[in-house]
Amino acid sequence: FGYMGASIKDLSVHGNYKILDRPDSALASWVQIGGICGFLKGTVSGVHTDISITYEVGQETTTLGGYPDRGFPECCDTYIGGIAGSVTKGAEITNCYSTGDIYGEGTRSISAGGIAGGSRNKNAVISYCYSSSDITAQPGIDYNSDFDSALGGILGMAGVNGSDMCT
Repeated sequence: FGYMGASIKDLSVHGNYKILDRPDSALASWVQIGGICGFLKGTVSGVHTDISITYEVGQETTTLGGYPDRGFPECCDTYIGGIAGSVTKGAEITNCYSTGDIYGEGTRSISAGGIAGGSRNKNAVISYCYSSSDITAQPGIDYNSDFDSALGGILGMAGVNGSDMCT
């Protein structure tokens, strides 16, 4: 699912996602990719994903200010997770696990986690989950940027006041 505001329970998903894409423009804000959904506002419980997720943008090499750029460092924050790309207020992921590998490259920043790539609100909950995923990121290179990667076994990036959301 791209966006999910409903509930999914007791599901097992296996496979490979290979997304070869480039952002539509420098105005693009987010790319959200997950084993179950890209953006979660609902509930996921008792779910297992064994999905290898690869996100690669077309490689465009330029020179900006004398430094080499790779990918599209000027656009997009990418969120990749074994269950959900990103979660927000009202989202709950409980009693889930992920075993597939995650790889993302080429955009301004990449947040990737075994369960969720990122959270936008501390009122999202991830509890009793684990992941054995190998997680790798290679953001677009822009030596003039403050953006980078956030990688985690459970959650890649905890957003606004998100430090107390995992139990």
